[in-house]
Amino acid sequence: MIKRIAVVAIIFISFIGNTQTNSDYSEIEQTIRTFFEGFHKQDSLMMKSVLFENAQLQTVGFDKESNLVIISEESIPKFLKSIVSIPKEMTFKEIIHDYLIQSDGLLGIAWTPYSFIINDNLSHCGNNSFQLVKTEEGWKIFSIVDTRKREGCTD
Repeated sequence: MIKRIAVVAIIFISFIGNTQTNSDYSEIEQTIRTFFEGFHKQDSLMMKSVLFENAQLQTVGFDKESNLVIISEESIPKFLKSIVSIPKEMTFKEIIHDYLIQSDGLLGIAWTPYSFIINDNLSHCGNNSFQLVKTEEGWKIFSIVDTRKREGCTD
């Protein structure tokens, strides 16, 4: 009898936990989709609406001369300004291939493989790693780290 109660309790707790997590997953995905909607519209206010104050933006890559791993950082204000200032005749799109998301209800992470297209040509591909925190206003991105490569890409 105790075993049966324990099994039912575990199933019930798992069901409740998964329901909350599924909500977090969809909210995190929507936060990232909102960021990219603003990105593609060159709307800095839309992008800022899902960024936590003092968010960070970094790129992991290789130094061209030494092939050593380097991490470069760009300020969010500079990044937003660069996106807004892209000439209107230039087309660009970051295509997200998948959303791999985990959350504990306060901290969320998302891994998003992507391809980047400029003027209908594949520029590069890589992965984004988003770190998010749940605030009173909803999920906010506090860190974006990406990789960029030109070989082995598919669009």
